[in-house]
Amino acid sequence: ILQRDQLRCEMKENHDIDYADAVARERAAGANVDCVAVLATDPLYIIYTSGTTGQPKGIVRDNGGHMVALKWSMENEFGVKPGEVFWAASDVGWVVGHSYIVYGPLLHGCTTVLFE
Repeated sequence: ILQRDQLRCEMKENHDIDYADAVARERAAGANVDCVAVLATDPLYIIYTSGTTGQPKGIVRDNGGHMVALKWSMENEFGVKPGEVFWAASDVGWVVGHSYIVYGPLLHGCTTVLFE
């Protein structure tokens, strides 16, 4: 869990892991994690449908085509250049939200703004 100073959550002992503490422990132990190549067809994330028209369904998104489309659309749809700041008016819980709040701007070399 990524804790924030503004509002810290209650952690369940032997259940929840504080991200900052885990990173600090690994660094202190000398852990070195190399990048791993993945296939374009490897899963990127699972997002669930809203359930407004039936039972919610988990949709697996592969990373290859999604990343190519996001990178292309940052400049060709939105006119954003690398190095610029980008803000998406969407909720991070929606596919458009996390795609254009996180993945698209970072792939394109932009600073991204997350408003919570």
